Amino acid sequence: MRLFIVMFFLGLPLIELYFFIEVGKEIGGLSTVLLTIVTAVVGLFIVRVQGFLTLQRAQQSMAQGEMPAIEMFEGVFLFIGGVCLFIPGFLTDTLGFLCLIPPLRRGMIFLFLRQSFVQAQTKQRDDLYQQHRIIEGEYSADDEEPKK
Repeated sequence: MRLFIVMFFLGLPLIELYFFIEVGKEIGGLSTVLLTIVTAVVGLFIVRVQGFLTLQRAQQSMAQGEMPAIEMFEGVFLFIGGVCLFIPGFLTDTLGFLCLIPPLRRGMIFLFLRQSFVQAQTKQRDDLYQQHRIIEGEYSADDEEPKK
């Protein structure tokens, strides 16, 4: 896990820098910077609109007495998408925009929930096994001191 985090924080900026250089060669430096700013502004506007729509769906679910679990996860993915869009770079912008596409977002949520459910079941089964394990043996108390 540590290796993944190190590679993420070292690799992602290097990849973003590479894309900046390549895109800058094609469309120019100023255009590259403006494109990055425009994607951030447009993306954050979309996050805001979808956030309000998700909040409305959550309120409707609660009004019907249901738990708005999917809407809460959508809020988390919208937040992740907003953070990715706010970070300057083309790769992070792509990841951010992928979080803004509702069918993809729901698919990612269901994959996450399925994986979490499998891990929870495995842990529950392991805990159950640990609780019900019986060790057989005999016990006797000797009050006498051992003979020498």
